[in-house]
Amino acid sequence: MKQAKSPKSQANSNIPGNNYISKISFDSFLQRCIKRESILKLTITAALSLTVSLYSWGQVEKEPLIFGVCSDLHGDIMPDTKERLNQFIDQMNEEKPDFIVQLGDFFMPRPKNDLFLDIWNRFNGDSFHVIGNHETDGECTRDEVVEYLDMPGRYYSFKRKGFQFIVMDGNDSNPSGNAGYYARYIGEEQLNWLSNTLRKTKDRVVIFIHQSLINTHDGVENRDEIRNFLETYNRSGGRVVAVFAGHSHFDKVVTHGGIHYIHINSMSELPVGKGYSHIRYSEEVDRQFPTIKYVIPYRDPLYAMCRIEGDTIAITGRETSYIGLSPEELGLVLPGYYWPGIKSRVLLMTH
Repeated sequence: MKQAKSPKSQANSNIPGNNYISKISFDSFLQRCIKRESILKLTITAALSLTVSLYSWGQVEKEPLIFGVCSDLHGDIMPDTKERLNQFIDQMNEEKPDFIVQLGDFFMPRPKNDLFLDIWNRFNGDSFHVIGNHETDGECTRDEVVEYLDMPGRYYSFKRKGFQFIVMDGNDSNPSGNAGYYARYIGEEQLNWLSNTLRKTKDRVVIFIHQSLINTHDGVENRDEIRNFLETYNRSGGRVVAVFAGHSHFDKVVTHGGIHYIHINSMSELPVGKGYSHIRYSEEVDRQFPTIKYVIPYRDPLYAMCRIEGDTIAITGRETSYIGLSPEELGLVLPGYYWPGIKSRVLLMTH
């Protein structure tokens, strides 16, 4: 249907606004327009200046990146694995981090451990796994671990909020022969993959691995080679800021070449060996879990929340106590970073 045309006899004085204009002088009208435009310009200029100022002073930040991290649950040897894991997942679901990650020595890929995996999968968000050395106990292979935990691969990468996260596998065999019972090495194939992955990113990089890249006692055997590679990468414009590891069952941070090497304490226990065996729970529990007497369990599970914001990594840890005799009471003298806790600390990123 065509719209009806406006009557040609309609007077201009009936047009909205014409009466207003006719009552004031053109000069007055013009001055008001100029004044309004000036106010608008001043408002826009002030807003832009404030925005620039805030960015300049670092008060306008990107949204923080938060993740929960745990390590060395050792689900196959602990009598209370279900309770420890449930507590971690319950808190993570309450805190709602961007993701959670476990740094290895989780549990073996066996049907009897399906319950533990179901608890882990209760997390309402993304979760990631690192392969430790004890997942391959009982003649399990790393490929079986990858399939059981539904991992992308033995080593892989992912991005979150402007950060490149790299998961590595420190369980390659040393071509010259392994130094101990378990392999602790980064092979040539994986190192080439790492090089290609780093070359493709301009983001800050955080690495997750089970074995330490700096600990001389039980770290990756070619750790010096890997550290030198990472530091060379940073000198050429790269931005590796932190390496998270477990395995050593202690709480320690070492900064080397501008990279923070962060050791996350075990969620469950401190191993002390047969020379310091002690019944911790009861003889019945000891029969069901025969290796439990060779460790000192932590009364509560240990884990941490990590918040990366601006140029800082803030770690919020937990502390608890030992079950049964402490290392000192058993005659063990250990450095201070062996303790039933994870310290809260703030680290500055320099890359």
